[in-house]
Parts: sequence; structure tokens; C-alpha cells
Amino acid sequence: MAKKKLIIARLTADVFGAALTVYVNCTPEEMKKDIEKCLKRVDFHGVFNKEHTTEDGLYFRLKHSISGQEYPVIWIKDFHWRTADYGILAHEVLHATLQELRHRGLTDSRDSEEAYCYLFGYFYTEILKQLPRKL
Repeated sequence: MAKKKLIIARLTADVFGAALTVYVNCTPEEMKKDIEKCLKRVDFHGVFNKEHTTEDGLYFRLKHSISGQEYPVIWIKDFHWRTADYGILAHEVLHATLQELRHRGLTDSRDSEEAYCYLFGYFYTEILKQLPRKL
């Protein structure tokens, strides 16, 4: 059986200074290996616990053990352009949007609603643009 190519989307929302890396169609182990290859000394503590083994997708933040820099990541177990896949992606992108803006001190309220919608829309459409149509 041919080895699956690891699918990764990387994007940055310059207006907010928010970056996001998205892994699809890979195991947690494959994703972790790629992250460790790119970023030495990141802490995976608490990521992919027993409760996450049945998840279809997950948003989490990794922290570099020396610099303290944080790296937001979305993992989608199985994405093949099905209706349910869009829902799983939207769910995880919403988590990422909420956490990224809260992390920057912007609380979600009626006054900040447009910023949340803008970042969500940017993340979601950019991810879809970067994913190959044939997976």
C-alpha cells in the first residue's frame, strides 16, 4: 500500500498576528513526528489523551519549552470533502478563532463580534484553498 502524503496547511492572519497549522488525513503520531521535526522542544503534554482517541478533529496549542512561543494546531483525522468534513473543520476553526483572539486579549462580545467573524472566515477559507481537491 502506498504511503499517504501528509497534508498540511499553514496560514497567518497578518491583521491579528495569528498563525495556524492544520494537519489532515494523518494519525496523531504522524503529525507529532512532523511537528517535532520542525519544532524541537515542544510540549505535547495533555494532547491526545485517552479522551481524544475517538475524536474526528482537535484544536490545541503547543508551547516551546525554551522560548515559550505557542503554536496553534488543528488536526482533522479524515477529510475527504464530504459534508460532515466541512462541519468538523468549521468546529475546529471556531475553537481556533475563539482561542486565538482571547489569547490576544479580545473577549467575545457584541462589540468584538465582527473581528471573530472575520478571523473565522479567513482561517476557514484559507484552509479550504490550501487543501488539495483530491485527497
